Amino acid sequence: ILRKMGLTLAVRVLTPFAWAILPLTKIPFPFYFLFILGCLLASAIIQPLVTLAGTAIFMGFIVASYVTSKPNKPRVLAVNESGKEDGEILFFIQGWPDQASLWDKALPAFEKTYRCVTFTMPNHMEILDSSDFNPWGFSFDETVDTIALTLNSVLEKYDRKQVILVAHDWGSVWMSMLVRRYPQLAKAIVQLDVSVPPHKPMSVKAMISAGMAYQYYNMFTFFLAMIPIFGMPIATWMDWGLKKQFLKLWKKYDVFPGPLSNYPYFHFHLQHAKTLFGLSPPFDVRHKIKWEGPYPKCPLIFIYGADKKFAFHSPKYIKMLEERKDGSKVVGLGKENKKTKVGHWLMVTATEEFTKCTTEWLDEVKL
Repeated sequence: ILRKMGLTLAVRVLTPFAWAILPLTKIPFPFYFLFILGCLLASAIIQPLVTLAGTAIFMGFIVASYVTSKPNKPRVLAVNESGKEDGEILFFIQGWPDQASLWDKALPAFEKTYRCVTFTMPNHMEILDSSDFNPWGFSFDETVDTIALTLNSVLEKYDRKQVILVAHDWGSVWMSMLVRRYPQLAKAIVQLDVSVPPHKPMSVKAMISAGMAYQYYNMFTFFLAMIPIFGMPIATWMDWGLKKQFLKLWKKYDVFPGPLSNYPYFHFHLQHAKTLFGLSPPFDVRHKIKWEGPYPKCPLIFIYGADKKFAFHSPKYIKMLEERKDGSKVVGLGKENKKTKVGHWLMVTATEEFTKCTTEWLDEVKL
């Protein structure tokens, strides 16, 4: 009887937390969140009241923590500069969970002609970068304000009015928001692998699809990190389980980005949910933007990895760029070279091809 009671108690205690074994498994990361849901469903069947109460307490704590936190103020970030002092400025914006070192292999090809500026977003290098930056990170509007402040500080230093933006992943999304709000800052744009229009909210179906793939899991580890004492170690362990799979795709990180670097996913889904349910106006209305003419105003080259299993852009976007008459261009890297697969991190896996087509295009548009 005691053995049965002990076994039953162990099952009840361990079932809702069985997801903690994920980093030890070979399960592909797109199935991580489904595994967590399976654990919670099994727990709900075995012990419905305990599961409901535990989930309610967890979510209640997260909501209270967020609501009572003070928003982080946009600020000028530290930058890394290299290359020709009087050259045109290439301003690099990477996404999650990447750091300024993402561009290290590509920079030498640009430095002879251009002034290269890179930076790292807060909490993408250490667990908590500073005492004046709370763990909830930046909303997308705050992110864009921070990038704008940082960019303007560079322009002021070199007495310039515009830069050439080079953006990848979430950096591409933030770049699109930046040039929609401040179109005068961009002389040309090099957009890499991702295109998400900032002024068009995603549908519920698209949001859920993106969330189930890996974004809800990132939000889960981000929320775990908020729990005092034991939350951060568990969240770091779970977060490592997903990010170790990314390590195989491009490189090792200088400093491993922890779960607090996942804040873009929380703010992305929060803002879209608020817009979809009428709690917040759309992007253009929020920032009083009345756009006329083509978007963006300057020439743009879109370079993507053609060997991925799925694309982060639409055929409609490609067609729009190809129909422009200002020198805008679309380049797909990969397919022809079977030895090297060109995926999402193309500046690392296809450095020579990326830098060559970028520099040639910049020469063609004669900035």
